[in-house]
Amino acid sequence: MKRKLFALFLTAIMCLGTAVLVSGTELRSYRVAVPLDSRNWYTQTDFSEGYAIIQIGFASGSFGGIINTNGDLIASDRFYSGRPFSEGLAAVRGIPTGMGESIGPWGFIDTAGNLVVPFDHDAVTSFSEGRAAVGIRGTRQTGAFTMVVHEWGFIDTQGNLVISHRFEAVTPFSNGIAAVAVRDVSANANRWGFIDLTGDVVIPFVYENAEPVVSEGLIAVSQNSRWGFIDTSGDVVIPFEFTNALPFSEGVAAVSTGRGSNARWGFVDRNGNEVIPLEFESVGTFSEGLAAVRNEGRVGFINTSGDLVVPFMYENAHGGNRFIDGLASVSLNGAWGLINTSGTVVAPFIYENPIYFSEGLAVVRHNGLMGYINKSGNVVIPIEFYGSARNFYGGLASVWCLNNGRMFIAVDNSSGSSAAQ
Repeated sequence: MKRKLFALFLTAIMCLGTAVLVSGTELRSYRVAVPLDSRNWYTQTDFSEGYAIIQIGFASGSFGGIINTNGDLIASDRFYSGRPFSEGLAAVRGIPTGMGESIGPWGFIDTAGNLVVPFDHDAVTSFSEGRAAVGIRGTRQTGAFTMVVHEWGFIDTQGNLVISHRFEAVTPFSNGIAAVAVRDVSANANRWGFIDLTGDVVIPFVYENAEPVVSEGLIAVSQNSRWGFIDTSGDVVIPFEFTNALPFSEGVAAVSTGRGSNARWGFVDRNGNEVIPLEFESVGTFSEGLAAVRNEGRVGFINTSGDLVVPFMYENAHGGNRFIDGLASVSLNGAWGLINTSGTVVAPFIYENPIYFSEGLAVVRHNGLMGYINKSGNVVIPIEFYGSARNFYGGLASVWCLNNGRMFIAVDNSSGSSAAQ
């Protein structure tokens, strides 16, 4: 108990500006951009398109609000909770009408807090390419079990139902089309196809599964438990002969034969020719000329010729097993670090979480506390936050410190003290 109290006391001191630093520091001061605790505010979403959804109050009687990057309260008391803004609109839920009442249905608000789409929907997705999926709740009996299901359609940004409720499952629109599924009652299974922004079927509902993205002009789909690739007209480009497949990236696609522990992965080109042998236990997609591959339980990276560039020595790779901006997050002996495309260690293997960058900084956890590193692997905001720290979006990040409570912080680009300004 004494040890725990000491740890909490130490954290409070650290949030006042005295932090334990790991090797490699390039400190910049940070400032409290938006205090939350002093206003009885709680974080619901990160900033997106210049705005964040917050919760005002706690437990019963609480409701949602919108703040801008200056911390100004734009709107409140109009909804209960919400999701990040997308295409100028945020999905929000209505405020319960009384004690013991459930949270209301979904609608959409604009950045001024105006209700653009009424609270009429049982389920929704965020907007993509001017369309958001909206669902009507229902049930389906499967043997002795009653399942909750939704019948999905799509609305436009004015709330008009432009694609009727007729789908069992949906994905967001991308490049003008969306993967959607209808129910095949005779087979007691979903069948996937693709529709355009008007709801017209562009690829028929004949597939057991479908990757929701068009990648390099091709789509991975499955029939009869085998995967192949079609183009956006629905023509088969690579036959259905694989047990699994990932989208194309840098001219090749990862595919497998065998299942479970017997699965072996490799890569094919757009003609279906095997260009890297199917000999790996698992793989990622290519990014920046490299792909993560696993052999005998260890992860390394190969180039597009199949040559091993980074040896099989890591336990896991993060971020879709991809290099991003020349860096990959990998783990060794239970700890996470960063390597570059040559396999050189950029950030030491001392962190308790996979490392993901946003706006040039990444949250890291060390000895239970959280801070931020840059792409050189140097600590730039001290590892001093307790319980929670999130990535930067729109120049702001949500953190929790015992002495200052919950807040959004911003980075001061000039070097100096680590203390909150």
